[in-house]
Amino acid sequence: MTNAFGIVAVLALATAATVTWLPSSPVKESPETAKSAKTTTTLPAGVSAKRLTFAGTAFLAMLAVWAISEDSLWAVLGIMGSEHAGLSDQQMSLALSASTAGGVLAAVTLTALGSRVSRTVSISVLLILGAILKLSASLTTDPTIYLVLVIAWNTVYAATFIVLVAISAALDAAGRWSAPLLGTYLIGSAFAPLFGTSVTASLGYPTFGVIISGISFVLLVPFALVSRLSARTEGAYRHHSAAITTTVIA
Repeated sequence: MTNAFGIVAVLALATAATVTWLPSSPVKESPETAKSAKTTTTLPAGVSAKRLTFAGTAFLAMLAVWAISEDSLWAVLGIMGSEHAGLSDQQMSLALSASTAGGVLAAVTLTALGSRVSRTVSISVLLILGAILKLSASLTTDPTIYLVLVIAWNTVYAATFIVLVAISAALDAAGRWSAPLLGTYLIGSAFAPLFGTSVTASLGYPTFGVIISGISFVLLVPFALVSRLSARTEGAYRHHSAAITTTVIA
């Protein structure tokens, strides 16, 4: 724990010492334009502020539930691997290391794809894949298959989290929903170990897999709906920004 938090502390101190080196953003707008730019995202036609607030609040609540389902698997990953799939300590270490590499691969892949793939399609496919992988990992008793499933699941998990961050950011350009995202995720993550150990101890690993996979399927439709709304909101904001830029240039 000292090593883990020590690395984070060193990185935080390095950031605090060098953040002042970053250049200030240029101010090209008039005072009236700057005041307008500080407002929240321009709403698209047919979308009220109340609807957007409901969507953002629901998104954060769903994120906490999703965090419980995902991190509860992390909480029992080692014990389930050894007891249910016969995974050795060396194989478990390999799974964790390769899972980290899978997360980096997911981030690089999504960065390369950019906006060429719809976020709604991406989140839908990733939630389905994640559900299948979680269920399969909880059912298999083969250590090699378990190892592969865990690595694949963590890659999908990382990609899903990145897409969820993008959805929250697109809901409001001022960061109304993206700012509390990590805190909300950590609230759900805090309950994950209790949830995972309680369910596996009382119902067993296969039933645990069914439950956490079912959560992904339940969240699929509402996440997709919020994603579609965020795409419309982002489009309206870009149109508004382009209009402001044209006015300033003129």
